[in-house]
Amino acid sequence: MRLVTGKRVSVRRAKCLYLAGQTLTEMDNQMFPLTKALAARLGRPVVVFDLEHTGGRKETRGITEFAAYIVLPTGELQAYSSLVKPLKGVLFNAVVTGITGITPRTVAGAPAWSKVATDMVIPYRDALWVGYNSRASDMPILVEETARHGLTFDIPPCHLDLMRVTPAKAPLSAQLAQFVPDLDTAGAHRAAKDALMTLWLLEALLPVLSDEALDIAVQPDSKVARVARPEPLYQSAMELHVEWRSGRPAAPASVAVGRLLGRAVGGLISALR
Repeated sequence: MRLVTGKRVSVRRAKCLYLAGQTLTEMDNQMFPLTKALAARLGRPVVVFDLEHTGGRKETRGITEFAAYIVLPTGELQAYSSLVKPLKGVLFNAVVTGITGITPRTVAGAPAWSKVATDMVIPYRDALWVGYNSRASDMPILVEETARHGLTFDIPPCHLDLMRVTPAKAPLSAQLAQFVPDLDTAGAHRAAKDALMTLWLLEALLPVLSDEALDIAVQPDSKVARVARPEPLYQSAMELHVEWRSGRPAAPASVAVGRLLGRAVGGLISALR
């Protein structure tokens, strides 16, 4: 199956500054033009996503947060973000809690994954899904969690893991430091910010990601195929506007305290072993 048809569209690249904590409303029409051009060429949405989870073994692991930027073929860009309350019996790993700041109390009033999957995931099963390290982590967890709630969502036929096409393997924040040097990566390890960082990385890589390379990279059995190094994508002071399909995730009462307690508990567990 060929994913991309037609000629590559040349679009002037627009730039912006992400302001963390801002109440976001409506997406500026000039944002992420290369990703919008990709969605238009494909004739299908591009869903750039990330999730957070409790950590631990598969049997006792659960999703705690999900976020996605949805680029429609029409050029409209939407965003979805929600905390998720795991099923009973799910254990919160202290080390992971220390990184994300998401505790049982944080998600006490959040919807179950069944609602998030029904609202956001399942309707976009035929989209191009884009993540970072998503083949090994996020997408399998998403599929497992959906099945655990009695719903069906197979791994999408079009799934692009950007970690498998970047010029060199590195953490997401390190990739952004090279290719979008001005981007503020504060707030990483929360789904909404990591999804936005992944969208920026996609935009930066598209000038060197050919249609042929994209066709190969999205196949389920594709191998790692690294692209050439793109030119850095610099930002201006343009504000980022986006229409959120749900409320932004509420931050924990004190992320700093949560991280401190997580590290303390993790250290105590290690000392007792």
